[in-house]
Amino acid sequence: MKRCAFTKSFSNHFLFTLQCENVQLHVLIYFDDLVISRNENVSIKVSKLYLNVCFHMKDLEVLNNFWALR
Repeated sequence: MKRCAFTKSFSNHFLFTLQCENVQLHVLIYFDDLVISRNENVSIKVSKLYLNVCFHMKDLEVLNNFWALR
């Protein structure tokens, strides 16, 4: 992830952020899955295309369930 200009979170070593002007892209690595979020309403498809250039990945579309345990 660092190779693709992401910065690693200090509090969660599986959370990476990419800052580009006013857009923030967050990627959470969860086992062998990536959970992707953005801070704006622009299509996330551009972000997925960028990540697909960096990594071999398959798009499973919208996340249905994600439970955070503390």
